[in-house]
Amino acid sequence: MKNLFIAFIGVVCFSLFSCGNSEVQPGNYNIVGNWKYVSPNGGSITKTWVFEENGLFSFNQMNTNASNITYIGSYETDGSTVTITYDSGKKTNTGAYSSTESQLTLTMDYEDGPTVYTLQ
Repeated sequence: MKNLFIAFIGVVCFSLFSCGNSEVQPGNYNIVGNWKYVSPNGGSITKTWVFEENGLFSFNQMNTNASNITYIGSYETDGSTVTITYDSGKKTNTGAYSSTESQLTLTMDYEDGPTVYTLQ
């Protein structure tokens, strides 16, 4: 009985000390999902990227002046770079990205700086 008690205490101690920290670690996570940006301070631009598991994407930008830009096509990633192909394969664009489980920071070649998107 004493050996069983000692084994039980050992299992409990092992369980308590082997619990890891569940913090989200920075890095590049999969970009599959629906990502949304809304310009800060009541700005006028909303951007949405949808990256699907099958390698297809859609991009939509809405402005408060009712103009709307939409692109659909395919994408490829290598862990830190995303390349999109759209307009029936006639146009490509490349950008750097980093991500967590809930945020995507994307800097496409045509942009002046990074844009941070939130997973929807």
